[in-house]
Order: sequence, then C-alpha cells, then structure tokens
Amino acid sequence: MAAVNIAPVPDEYGQNHPVESPGLIQSKLEELEAALIAIPADQKVAWNLAKRKCPDQLNDDFHLMFLRAEVFKADVSFSPHRTLALESFPTKRLFQLAATRITKYWQKRLEICGKEKAFLPFTLNGALKDDEMALSLGFAIVLDKKTSFGRKIVLLDPSKEDRTKYTRNGYLRSLWYTIHVALEDEETQRKGAVFLVSPRGGNPKDFDLGASRQVLRSVQGCLPVRVSAVHVFDPGASFVFIFSLVKYFIGPRMRKRFNVHSGSTSKVLNEVDRFGLAKDNLPRKLGGYADVDPKRFLQCRKASGK
Repeated sequence: MAAVNIAPVPDEYGQNHPVESPGLIQSKLEELEAALIAIPADQKVAWNLAKRKCPDQLNDDFHLMFLRAEVFKADVSFSPHRTLALESFPTKRLFQLAATRITKYWQKRLEICGKEKAFLPFTLNGALKDDEMALSLGFAIVLDKKTSFGRKIVLLDPSKEDRTKYTRNGYLRSLWYTIHVALEDEETQRKGAVFLVSPRGGNPKDFDLGASRQVLRSVQGCLPVRVSAVHVFDPGASFVFIFSLVKYFIGPRMRKRFNVHSGSTSKVLNEVDRFGLAKDNLPRKLGGYADVDPKRFLQCRKASGK
C-alpha cells in the first residue's frame, strides 16, 4: 500500500497538498475501485447505471478528480515541521470518502438532469443542451485568468439571477457545469478553486436560499472540487443576513475559508491581494481589469465541443 506524502508547509490558503507520483496515483485508483465495488448496491444505483450507460466517462481521469478532492486522506492533523506518511491512518475510511463522493455525484447528477440527460457528456451539446439561456445570464462563470498561485477563479453573481428563465434544476446544472469547467485545469483539481461572490446590484428577495443550499451540499459532498476560499465582495446590509445563514449551513471547516470584504474598493483590493487576486485577474465589477462576457464564453465552449 503506497504511502501518501504531504507537503509539510501549508500554502497561502492554509492548505496542504499530497506529493503525487505515477505509482501513487495508480495504487490509489486501484484501491478506490475496490472501495466502490464494496459499497452496497442500494447505495450506488445511479453509479451502476452510469457504468452501463456511459462507461467511457468513468475513466481514471474522472476518478482521480475525486481522490484529489479528498486529498488522498482522511481528516488528520498536520505538522508544519515534517512530511507525513499516512500508512498509519485508516485507509479503508480514506477511500470510502472518495468512493462515497462518486456515488453521491451520480445520484445527484441523475436527480438534476433526469434519465434522458444524466449520462450524456456533461457538455453544452450533451447534458446542458437545454441550459444555454441560464448560462448566458452570467450568474456563474469561470474567469479567463487564474490567481497568481495557480487556481481557477469561479465568479458567482447573484445580481444576474432570473428565476423566470430557468428551473431550479436548470440553475443547479449551470452551477455544476461551471465547476466542471474549472476542474478541466489539473492544478485546480490538486489545489482547489477560488470562488468570488458579487451580490452588488442584486435583490435579496430574488435570492433562492434553497437552491444555494443544494449547491453547497453538492460542493461539500458530490462534486470533486476542493474549495480554497470563498470571497464575498461588498455584500451590503441587505445581503448580510443571507450570508450569515449560508455560513451556518456550510459547517466549521468551510466556514474558515469564507471571507467577507467590505469598504472602499482600494481597501478590498488590498485585502484580497494576498490571496493571489490582483486587478488583472479580477472582473471590472470588483475593481479589476478583466472583462466578463458569458456569451463569448459559451461560444468558445461550443466551438470546442465542451
């Protein structure tokens, strides 16, 4: 059984990362497959359907994202002074985390996509073929530039939401798709994604708290994504109560990665700069230089068959 070595010093987000090697990856993929097989049949119905209907999607690259999301480990305390070998920790529990996330992923994907689309490729011409209107609104989009530390940036803009133009499942599919786009970047799979929330200009009455709770559950238990940080920009008094509720739902671990920034633009930009968020990788709405064009984004994705 291969040991998992962890970089001894946390990075700028306070996260530790496994030191990957081809041998380690192959060993852990094999153990993950065994853990998936061991899960009772009634807990992996959607996964079994996926194995029959779209086996090409359940490849090593797909499974590796889930192992990376669980950091090849169970919850352990890290020492900043040494590299840890995790052989002494409960490996069965370790791989049940990733395996359970995979089965929950397919269960949720079946729920939000339906049997007709759940097992199609997760592309604009596949499972998202009915969601171009929702995605074109721009309430969720991956920015062109990464943070200076190499993570993809996902912009969430509640002011662009319009529930008259999509169903709740359409909204969830759009968020899932956006996160899948970020996960095409292998460095983001390893290190995590950074989420920017920009509620300025939105109406709290239009905020769908139920949908937001489902997104949080997906991120925490279904989607193969690590969350490096969530930065909420200038929420204003009207959204403060809403984000207080959101912080309650996300639990203590995620709460530590949840940052709310208020004040002048220069003050906020100074606060986020230490997280690798400079003006050239922030959208203009947040005081940066980056243009956000959802329609161009979708055109590029469609042209590349994604």
